[in-house]
Amino acid sequence: MILAIDARKRDVAFRLNENKVKREERQEKIDQDRERTEKRNEALAEAAEKFKAEQPEPEEPAEGEEAPEVPAFDEKYFLFHYDEEHPETLIPGEVAEDRDHDWIIPENQIEEVIEIYLQG
Repeated sequence: MILAIDARKRDVAFRLNENKVKREERQEKIDQDRERTEKRNEALAEAAEKFKAEQPEPEEPAEGEEAPEVPAFDEKYFLFHYDEEHPETLIPGEVAEDRDHDWIIPENQIEEVIEIYLQG
């Protein structure tokens, strides 16, 4: 009976550790995606500014002529190529809480249970 209880405790601690690792990995991916999005927005702003700076000043049209069309920065084209070079980070799904009703562990002791499991 004691071996069965011990095996059950190890199983619960193992699953607690697995969920903790999955939550940490998910948070890391979220952080990576947030950083990628910030860099993407910065690169877009820089490319738009560079494009605007490289455009010559439009000349005044002669009387009766239409003003020449000023080329516009193609944001979709830039983002398409940026996304090809820097693919999106795949974020794993939400990690479901795995609660056991045969061993109630207070929230403040979960880390301690995991540490004991990892040491043993």
